[in-house]
This record gives sequence, C-alpha cells and structure tokens, in this order.
Amino acid sequence: MKTYENVRILRVIACLGVFAVHLAHQMRLEGIASRIASFGAGGVYLFFVISGFLGFAAGEFESGVTLRSALGYYVKRAFRILPLYYAVVIYNLILHTFLLKDVPTDPSGLYWLRYFFLTNGVIPAPNNFWGNLSSVWTISVFAGFYLLFPLFYKLVKSLKGAFLLYGVLLAVRFFLSALGLDAYFMIFYYMHYFALGMIVWFGWKQRQEKKTGILLAGAGLLFFAAGRLHPFWQDTFLLTGIVFALLVLFTCKIRIKGKVAGKLFKTLDTYSYDIYLVHAVVLEGIEMLGYHIPLNAAVIFLLAVILTGVGSFLAGRMIEKPAAKWGRRLAEKIQCADGK
Repeated sequence: MKTYENVRILRVIACLGVFAVHLAHQMRLEGIASRIASFGAGGVYLFFVISGFLGFAAGEFESGVTLRSALGYYVKRAFRILPLYYAVVIYNLILHTFLLKDVPTDPSGLYWLRYFFLTNGVIPAPNNFWGNLSSVWTISVFAGFYLLFPLFYKLVKSLKGAFLLYGVLLAVRFFLSALGLDAYFMIFYYMHYFALGMIVWFGWKQRQEKKTGILLAGAGLLFFAAGRLHPFWQDTFLLTGIVFALLVLFTCKIRIKGKVAGKLFKTLDTYSYDIYLVHAVVLEGIEMLGYHIPLNAAVIFLLAVILTGVGSFLAGRMIEKPAAKWGRRLAEKIQCADGK
C-alpha cells in the first residue's frame, strides 16, 4: 500500500489530540490551556475520516469483492484491532472484578460481554463503566465500518456515489436521533464520517480536488446555518468532520521534509493505535495512584508521557504487530483460492 505522508501526519495529530484532551482532564487544567486541549477530542473524528479514505486507498478489492476476499479483509482487520483491544478489556476485567471488586450493576445483565462482543456500540449502557471503559467506545464503531466496507466498496464507484452515500448515512443519523434510537445504533450514528473519507479519496483520485472542496465547503455552510436555526442541528463535530475532510483532501501531496521529522512521524504513526488505547489505561492508573499519593501537574505529565511511551512500545511489539502479522498470513491463505 502506498504511504500517504499527509495521512501519517494527521493520524499522529489525531492520536496526540486524543491523548492531550484526556491528559488535560487528569492534570485538571483550566482556562486557555484546557480550551486548547479540548480540541483534541476531534481526533476521534479525524480517525474516522482517515479510515474511510484508507479503505479505498488500500486497494484490497481492486480485483472485485468476493466471499473469500471479504473474509480475508475481515481477518486482517480483526487481527489488526482486536488483540490489543481485548488485552485492554481483560486488564480491566482483572483489575475491577478480582482486585478492586468495584464492578457496578448492569441492568441489561451483559456485564463484560458488552466488551467481548462489542455490544456497547448497539446496546446503550447505563453508565460510563459499561459504555466507555478505558476509552474504547470507538472500537465498536471501527469494527462496524470494517464489516460494512466491502458493501460500500461495491456500491461506491465515483465521487458522486461517495457524496450520495454520505447523504444517506447522514439521513440515517438524523432519523435515528429523531426517534431517540441513536444509542441503540451508535455504529450508524457515526458512519457518515467514514463516508467523508471516501469522498476525499474519489475527489483526489479523479483529480477533482477543487470541485470536491467546493461541495464539502457548501455542506459545511449548510450545517453551520442549520445549527443557527434549530438546536437539532447543533453538533459541532458535523462541521468539524467537514473541516477534517478538507484537510485530508488538500494535503494529499504534502511530504515530510528532513530525516529526523520523517523518522519521528513514522515512529509515532507506527505506534499510534497502541498510544490510542494504552494512554487511557495509563491515565486511569495515575488517577488511582493520586488517591494515595499527592501528584502535581508536572508529575502527572511526566508519568503519563513516559508510561504511555513504554506501554505503547511493549504493546506494539508484543501484541499488535505479531497479531497483525498472523492476520496477514491467514488472510493470504484464504485469498489464495481467489488467485490473489
């Protein structure tokens, strides 16, 4: 797969943004520092847009979508994202069930099955413990996108088709919101962000950057105006998603200059998924430590950076990279029957 250096840069920014917003909360920052860090929350949506773009950029279905090619795709994606995710879930299971023994009641009776079967993306949780422990809520959304992507690939063949899919997914989002069902179908509530990435891909691939940019900017203006007219449309991240799509679109030809900068971004990008999941575990550990030992902001910052760095490196080397390698090998065996 071709390396898109703009994607590498933006993925690092998204990862560090999510880290920053959680770290700021842990450090109890206030004022302008807190407001600046809060922008990092948008990193999640930038990840969604990038994933939609890379879905087509990877070219995994160039020979067509078949049962075996789809199965191979699922295997690669599952081995890429789930092993580290399950490591985080199992860590929390051991910590809260056997050590701290502070697991709250789940009225639905699902308990840890919510996380093992990714049901927190389709069945609303009664509290944050069951809805987003260690900041893992997005994993079910990513898994939903990967499950649907072969279908998207078959349906979307052009820039027009990508915009049409975006419109349909956006309509689904607001239909679910109007019925009060968005918590039950969280995967579909966020799926339109991935479609923005697809729009960017076709706009860039078909060399229609200017046209794509104008259409995206027009959509952004509509969201802005609609938000002024009615509270139903007042979702900051709708407009943020458009901004991120434009950012990816108009940086497609960017190149990282300098060996040091190139190596830095490559390293951070390589471990971006590890940082994304590990940092929340680290920050929760620091919070628990703070209950027993007074920690000032500087100490929290140093502990968070060092432990996240070490933890991400170990997670990448011991879990994510080996699992991804096994997934690729297994997928290759599955796809060999298709002559690939």
